Amino acid sequence: MNTNVPYPVIATLSIIVIIWIFFWKGVALWTAAKHDQKKWFIVLTVGILPGIFFNAIGILDLTYLFFFAKKKLTLEEMKTWKNFFVKKSPPTHKKHEE
Repeated sequence: MNTNVPYPVIATLSIIVIIWIFFWKGVALWTAAKHDQKKWFIVLTVGILPGIFFNAIGILDLTYLFFFAKKKLTLEEMKTWKNFFVKKSPPTHKKHEE
């Protein structure tokens, strides 16, 4: 196989896509379970034949979260996730010299 794209680039992009898929799949499944939406949980877990492409790249999960979940995900709510993913360093207290 002769490609112009180096292998490390393909491997890195593949890992990023896999992380993207698992993250949104996890959020969607957790939301469906939390709101007792059993049918959506099954659809998101198994996928449906016409939706295999969408399920493969996370579009089905995002569609559920933003449009069909009982409590729809908002961009404002996603901004609050930053506190979870970004670890803040503890404040340093400097003593003032008199």
